[in-house]
Amino acid sequence: MSVNERRRPGSTEPDTQARKAGGGANSPTARACVGTSPSGKPCRATPQTGSDFCFLHDPDKADEQRRARQAGGNTRAAKVLDAETPAKHIQTVADVKGLLSETIHQVRTGAIDPKVANCVGYLSGILLKAIEVGDIEERLSAMEAVVGRSPRTGLAGDFDRPLPGEDDDTNEHKEDAA
Repeated sequence: MSVNERRRPGSTEPDTQARKAGGGANSPTARACVGTSPSGKPCRATPQTGSDFCFLHDPDKADEQRRARQAGGNTRAAKVLDAETPAKHIQTVADVKGLLSETIHQVRTGAIDPKVANCVGYLSGILLKAIEVGDIEERLSAMEAVVGRSPRTGLAGDFDRPLPGEDDDTNEHKEDAA
């Protein structure tokens, strides 16, 4: 026997406050809270059992409503590091590894919010890409300095010069054969 059958034999729908009141939540026969919204429109929430009001409009629950609003504001604030925490200068892959390791520890101990850590991880990825591009640019500059000018750039008579591996005699034989 299913849970729903135990609730109401022969029914496949669970009991809800709106169903008990004569219909589903969107049914025209469903009861609604008798309170009004700040804009003056009727509240459409389902009333609490044994009351004409939903939790937010029930005048008997003013203290609970106040505590719920205060708790809601407190739980939404993301935990961040203290503003006086010294800045980290991150310039190498090892620095990024250290930052990520520290951030993981801070999330695990509850020192920072996981959303803040997610941001640190995302920005670390961007920083790693920038470090990689910087390293490639440095390597390319060093190679260009060793080579001087790259072949076939059009500078300093490069068109008159054979490519590396080409032999002047081989080109002449190809021209004579044609």
